[in-house]
Amino acid sequence: MDATNPINIEKLCASRPVAMRTAHCRGCTNNCALTIFHSPNGRKYFVGNNCERVFSNGDGELERGTNLFTLRNRIVFERPAAAKAPSLGIRIGVPRILGMFETFPFWDALLTECGFDVVLSPPSDQSLYERGLGSVMSDNICFPAKLAHGHVADLAAAGVDRIFYPHVVYNAREDETAANTYNCPIVSAYGEVLRGSMGLGVNGTPPLDAPAVSFRDEGLLKSACRGYVQPFGVSRRRFDGAFSAARHAQTECRAALARQGKALVCEAEKRRRPLVVLAGRPYHADPLIEHQTSEILADLGVDVVPADVAAEMVAAQWSDMAVVSQWSYPNRLLKAAQWVAAQKNPDVQLVMITSFGCGPDAFIMDEVRDVLAAAGKIFTPIKVDDIASTGSVRLRLRSLVETLRWRPAGNRISCAPPVRAPVFTKKDRKRTFIAPYFADCYTPFMSPAFRLLGYEMKVLPPPDALSVEYGMQYTNNEVCYPAIVVIGDVVKAFARGGYDPRTTAVVMPQTGGQCRATSYVPLLKRALIAAGYCDVPVVAASTKRLRINDQPGFKTHMLRLLKPAVYALLYADAVARMYYRAAVRERRPGEALAVRDRFLKAGAALIGRERPAAFLPLLDEAVDAFNAVLADVDPRPRIALVGEIYLKYNAFSHMHIVDWMMSRNVEVVVPPLFDFFAQYFVNRQENRKNHLARYSLVSSLEGLGERWIGRRLREYETALQKFRLFEPSFDIRRKAALASEIVGLVNQYGEGWLIPAEIACLSAQNVRDVVCVQPFGCIANHVVAKGIERAIKRRYPLTNLLFLDFDAGASEVNVLNRLYFMVDNVKATPKGIPVPQTG
Repeated sequence: MDATNPINIEKLCASRPVAMRTAHCRGCTNNCALTIFHSPNGRKYFVGNNCERVFSNGDGELERGTNLFTLRNRIVFERPAAAKAPSLGIRIGVPRILGMFETFPFWDALLTECGFDVVLSPPSDQSLYERGLGSVMSDNICFPAKLAHGHVADLAAAGVDRIFYPHVVYNAREDETAANTYNCPIVSAYGEVLRGSMGLGVNGTPPLDAPAVSFRDEGLLKSACRGYVQPFGVSRRRFDGAFSAARHAQTECRAALARQGKALVCEAEKRRRPLVVLAGRPYHADPLIEHQTSEILADLGVDVVPADVAAEMVAAQWSDMAVVSQWSYPNRLLKAAQWVAAQKNPDVQLVMITSFGCGPDAFIMDEVRDVLAAAGKIFTPIKVDDIASTGSVRLRLRSLVETLRWRPAGNRISCAPPVRAPVFTKKDRKRTFIAPYFADCYTPFMSPAFRLLGYEMKVLPPPDALSVEYGMQYTNNEVCYPAIVVIGDVVKAFARGGYDPRTTAVVMPQTGGQCRATSYVPLLKRALIAAGYCDVPVVAASTKRLRINDQPGFKTHMLRLLKPAVYALLYADAVARMYYRAAVRERRPGEALAVRDRFLKAGAALIGRERPAAFLPLLDEAVDAFNAVLADVDPRPRIALVGEIYLKYNAFSHMHIVDWMMSRNVEVVVPPLFDFFAQYFVNRQENRKNHLARYSLVSSLEGLGERWIGRRLREYETALQKFRLFEPSFDIRRKAALASEIVGLVNQYGEGWLIPAEIACLSAQNVRDVVCVQPFGCIANHVVAKGIERAIKRRYPLTNLLFLDFDAGASEVNVLNRLYFMVDNVKATPKGIPVPQTG
């Protein structure tokens, strides 16, 4: 360029005019405002679009990938029209939510063939979501659950006669080597929340039907379905045909998805196209929930398949994973990760969609990351919630695609496989066990009880703030608060030099149920390895005979422990009952606490040394001692404490709110721990009655066990009658009857139906102010606590419920401020029960 004769820009532009116009992109719901420039050479340039889905300034046109993830919805929901069966004249609404993204073909065929007119709710959109927000009971529940309220509200407005969302506890067994096939509590039981929070079946609204079913056992499934349709007048012959059609529809749906998926995988490999397994729950295929993640990948030239397809092409190696294979959908996701890891082609990757607040994914994500990293694969998590902006999603996915495009061909990163915790073998039997502290009234009995099994165990001191710090450092911070506390407490014990990792093992309880507590054992193993204690074996203390922890060297005789455990637990509950009543009426400060601790220590000394019946004479002495403590027997303001088992009984985890309330002269009512175990008898019976379990030899023995325990309960109740503040208790059967008026008794995850049962019993005892403590984001309490608040209030309108969520960042000031209001209210309007003078 000649510096003495510079180019005149204005003159240049004037000689080459550029036309300009504005428009809106219609490629998605964002409706980006565009400015389009038309140059003289015929090319167009775009400014203003936030993506490159439709309008691009690139030179080449990218070939779009095939999106089988979206096709999944059409296979599931766009069912071929069946021959019109004689109608029952009942319009039954089926919401397009949660588990229906898996089982709708089955239910559609079954109900249609039985003569129901099935009305499916429309695809999700923002307006439908907003329609149901007023009935959402928990702010921190996952987006798919919140969206369910909108679908049900739409069906109710459409004038259906009934709404159908079954309580599916078990999905079909896709892998015989997996520990279980549970749904998570939200997918299983969200019908309970919808029914209670939306008042379905009340004031002219359609009722919501939620029959309990299990897809794990075809015979039980058929019995459950028959039990549901029979009251509507469906004949046996008609039902048999409908059930066969339903099984065929479900099988054909999965087969069609598998055929499409395998064909796409082969095509991608042949044409050397990038392929992504988009792994998530089936309901993540809802376009509103996935926020166009699959479409963005397809626009970037990637073929997309759901986890279902990949999971069917691999045999799972559960022993290689540090998780419990108990949930159906996470099992599928983990198998998909193993399939991706096994593919030598670096263009085969996995993207994981997870919802904010998803309980299982809090630690499933860590395992997926490890599986992929060991194979040199890239882990790309996408978290979705009710915020519709897709900018960050698009940026992350484009980064993944560009990484694959620019990585040299055949360059496969080599990573060492993850370290796994050692198995507890015979040579480990001489190790000293340590266990996290549980609760003041029950922990003294743990070590002597464990000694009956032939092992030495030491219980750690009560947790503290440092335990939480260690827990936050060595766990996924989205796991529930009790896990953070107890795992951090164990890691702290080794880190502070209190125990030798070479001579110590850890014991942790394991429930084997639907909630996350079953996975505390593998979470602890992961934490110990991350902290550098790779040689410490972890043993699960459980009565479940599931493949949930490999510990061949841990041999126990649980029956030897059963009788002493029952006596000790009933004794501890009795001492606790007297302590809570006496602590706010004691003559001298601290006297009731001293009596409590003295008799707990004396009771612990009886285990293994004398006959279990020796607890009763000791309880008589405790009654006399507590009677001597009392300054009066006048009524006091009363507040009850219910909720998640660890938070309810562990003083540190609930910020010592029991002591705080007692210091303000409030009597705190804490339900007995024994009921948590006694509900086993009710649960087993309910599961058989609702076609979730079969009768067995054990079933016939359960009645004998329950009657024996009933006699022990009456013995302890008789001894307690001498206590001057004695108040009769409710047995577990009466509690179950009261709970069944609020929630189905098949809700057995976490504390299950026991929380509403306790609230109902407290109301009958005139205790109407109740604090419910729960871990932040507890998937069980989303249903059986917060989720049914309106159902409880409808049955017991005078009950005043305060829900307190706890996590590592919970503010003590916030907790106590909320408690102040309840304490002031209960003091202003005391509801204490007049106590009869006895003894």
